[in-house]
Amino acid sequence: MTNQDTLIDYNKLKIRYFPSVDKKSARFIFDFFMVFSRFEFALKKIGYYKTYSNNRVSPDWNSFAKDYENIFNPNKSEELFQAVSYYLSHPPRIQVLNDDKLEWRENTRKYNESDFAWIIRSIRVTRNNLFHGGKFPWLQYHDKKLLYYGLVILYECLELNEGLFQVFNTSS
Repeated sequence: MTNQDTLIDYNKLKIRYFPSVDKKSARFIFDFFMVFSRFEFALKKIGYYKTYSNNRVSPDWNSFAKDYENIFNPNKSEELFQAVSYYLSHPPRIQVLNDDKLEWRENTRKYNESDFAWIIRSIRVTRNNLFHGGKFPWLQYHDKKLLYYGLVILYECLELNEGLFQVFNTSS
């Protein structure tokens, strides 16, 4: 296979996704997925992972949150403060099945869950809602804010651990 064989022109693809999502929003969604996915890769690479009996592995967000909840400073910048405040006051809801109907329920904090742990879990809910199809129709104002502020928080989290930052920013 040559490099020529692997070249694709994304612009030639017919747009077939939900028509109410404009190209700018679609790009924003894509960026959120890319950062989130790369973040999970980096977490696992530096040792924040859980294993299961079938050798499956997943990122251990809870351990990461516990290790850095006392270091994370939501007052570091105005933008970070706004991001944290938004997630605390407008967390994403969780899709559930109730009497064979898809519905939304509030995303509530767990007993003794720190602000940081709840925000990290809520960013995961944001990702899950998008990835698993729960956020269509697309609620432009709220969903864009969740994505934007989620990115602000994830980027700040990269600053908390030099190894995480390095893995996130390498090509391997």
